[in-house]
Amino acid sequence: MKRFAYFFVAAIFTLFCLVFFTWNYLPYWVSNSLSNKMGVPVSIAHFNFTPRAIDVYKTTIGNPKGYVLSNALTVDSLEAKTPLSRFFKDTIVLDEVKLSDVYLGLEFDSMLNSRGNWSVIMNNLSASLNSESSKGSKNLLIKSLIIKNLQIDLIFKNDNKGIRHLKPIPLMAFNNISGEGGPLIDQLTNIVISEILKEVFSINNLKNMLNGILRPSSQGISPLYNSLKSLFSQETEFNP
Repeated sequence: MKRFAYFFVAAIFTLFCLVFFTWNYLPYWVSNSLSNKMGVPVSIAHFNFTPRAIDVYKTTIGNPKGYVLSNALTVDSLEAKTPLSRFFKDTIVLDEVKLSDVYLGLEFDSMLNSRGNWSVIMNNLSASLNSESSKGSKNLLIKSLIIKNLQIDLIFKNDNKGIRHLKPIPLMAFNNISGEGGPLIDQLTNIVISEILKEVFSINNLKNMLNGILRPSSQGISPLYNSLKSLFSQETEFNP
């Protein structure tokens, strides 16, 4: 009986240590994975799980080396509402994804050059998604995507005017957005950034810069490239 009690206590202690270790290192693991795939520093401060939602706090995506702005994107909080049981299905449905207090940094080499920070970042991520799309990963559907309080900075590296603070966007909302291929966190990142970029470029009439944001990668046409292309009229050039 004593031996059983000893093993029971040891098992509980081991389980507690495993959960504690996983809980504390999860932000590091996710941040490190995204950083390797996007080619820029990524940090996440904290995750919180409930039976019906996942919260992510203080997400920061840095810029590639050589760019002026400190960050390409920061998100104070992200809430994904869905029963955790759905993560065991082939298609994961998120009822609502809400981002609050978001900062977007747009940086281009010049007014006549569409190459910029996001063309580098998203080409890296798209290449990763394309390379992992055949590994039996799950599909993702977001029924409602909400972005609240978006602040935007724009800078052209060869322009002496410095950082331009574009008009903030209080609210953006999108419905029934889907993705497939690659790990869930990669798909979610790709979808969210895609929709933010589409809306910001449309509102601020930056269509001429879309040529360089995502060109087809060597491994195929990227999902974001097609998504951006379909938003605008056919008079906008999208030459591979």
